[in-house]
Amino acid sequence: MISRNEGVTLIELITALAVIAIISSSFFGIQLSFARINQISRQHLTAGSEAGNLYERAKGMTISEFVNWTAAETLLQDNILYCMQAERFWPEGSRNSKNYLDLVITKKMDNGFCCYSMGDSIDDTYSFSGSGLLQIQLSTDENYTILRLEDEENSIAYQNFPSVDTDRIVNIHTHGMDKEQTIIVKIEEQIYVNYKINVYEPYFHKGQIEFRTENQVINIKQIWQAYQYDNLLLASRKSETSKGIPFYLQIQAYGKDKDGQWDIKPISRRQGVISLMSDLK
Repeated sequence: MISRNEGVTLIELITALAVIAIISSSFFGIQLSFARINQISRQHLTAGSEAGNLYERAKGMTISEFVNWTAAETLLQDNILYCMQAERFWPEGSRNSKNYLDLVITKKMDNGFCCYSMGDSIDDTYSFSGSGLLQIQLSTDENYTILRLEDEENSIAYQNFPSVDTDRIVNIHTHGMDKEQTIIVKIEEQIYVNYKINVYEPYFHKGQIEFRTENQVINIKQIWQAYQYDNLLLASRKSETSKGIPFYLQIQAYGKDKDGQWDIKPISRRQGVISLMSDLK
């Protein structure tokens, strides 16, 4: 018998190559898909980790550092855009945030001081630096709480903060004060405004804070419980360490889509309430 070796026809060869091409393209497509998924996953992990790091970093910032940091609004890092948003956080039951005013007095070198004034928004933050005696004149009209700040060298600053109610709250934070610092708060007599002034200070306060009205002078060291006089309520809140001023902070991270444009939806978010301390390290 004569045996015959049958070869592969051209049609069979073309068919085999077509099948291999289909399988290969599917395989490479799957590989590319997995690579894209892995890239997105790594990006999300990186964004989440860095957003958390930025949030933790903000918790350790001083007031001036935080105000400058959030003023930038965005931060670009490793092709990820981080957007920072911050606003004042108000205690539960607060009727209107526009009735609150916070003053933070901290020490500087050579008998100097810095006074930060904050209204209802982080955008309403002002600073006044001076030396020696700090005099604060507090007055109001129907729409504003008005501050006049003056130091020992007669440097003067005026600051206006919108207010809407007759009950207005002023918080004075003094944990960062120098032991030689003296503060005099002059309160103009008001007919239609009720003041509640809280002084947050250490148990053993070394500086001196004095309140002056038209009829009397009150030294904060003499206040052991809330003191009421006409439309003025004065209270000393003593604590070993400053609790700081609460702010709500949100950090959102954005990546780019396949066209290289920033996506409208964040790939990660970190948010919460943090307390800002004075500039005293």
